[in-house]
Amino acid sequence: MDKRGFTLIELLVALAVLSVVLFIAYGGIIDFMRTRSDQDAIVDVQQKLRRVLEVFTQDLRSNVLGAISDEPYESGTGQISFMLINGAAGYLVLPHDSGNNTSFKQAAEVKFITSHQPNFGRYALMVNQNGVAVILPVTRVNTVNNPRWHLVHAGCGNTIDYTPNTLLFEISVVGFRYDPDTQELIAYKDGTEEPLAFNISDFRIDYVYYDDSTSSDVINPSGYNPANAPPRKRFSTYTLRRLQVTLEAFATSRGRRFSRRYVGAVELPQNRTFTINEVVECQ
Repeated sequence: MDKRGFTLIELLVALAVLSVVLFIAYGGIIDFMRTRSDQDAIVDVQQKLRRVLEVFTQDLRSNVLGAISDEPYESGTGQISFMLINGAAGYLVLPHDSGNNTSFKQAAEVKFITSHQPNFGRYALMVNQNGVAVILPVTRVNTVNNPRWHLVHAGCGNTIDYTPNTLLFEISVVGFRYDPDTQELIAYKDGTEEPLAFNISDFRIDYVYYDDSTSSDVINPSGYNPANAPPRKRFSTYTLRRLQVTLEAFATSRGRRFSRRYVGAVELPQNRTFTINEVVECQ
């Protein structure tokens, strides 16, 4: 029986082969880790964009009034504001004592009826029967003699006409704005601003109207944004139906930047009780 061991040359050859195998395996592992790092960065960006749009959509769907406003931000392509109702039905508004619209607009308070203690926050919304609304800052609420109350809105006067069935709502205002300098998407709720997302390279809102005359959608039609609060109805033929939101975010991996873009449509809620056609500014 031949009991000879490996020769030195055989050992060297074996070590050389093992080194080549280890080198190839190491290179494969490194390539896998690099690819995995890039894929993780891309997945993180995509998930972030979906989460941001989900938050945006959820808040907007809670806007049962379906109206875009100019408080806290003037709504446009880079920012938007809308309202959430706190509570149920609105309070019935009373006309001014003089009985004319001029006095109603010039008054520093709104007279309304309710049998219980109202709970207004920073803002109130008044809507007339023509679907024209105004957001009023709440200074204080005074009781005159139950069920009659006065909401004082000093510093920003009413700008809408009184009609029968004019209603006053307890609301919260919600807003989103994009800061291109910090590349942050900012959310406004309950009187405070908080970053919603970082590393956002683009944020854009387009307003999609349905044109009754042509039975087609029109994006950002001419005159869609008067007073920086896009109306729900415009020129009697255009009706604001949805928002088209474009989001782009980025992440870094191995010193490289990966960007992804997401475009989503957000349907505006429909209110069957009444429709707010336009929100105007108080003065």
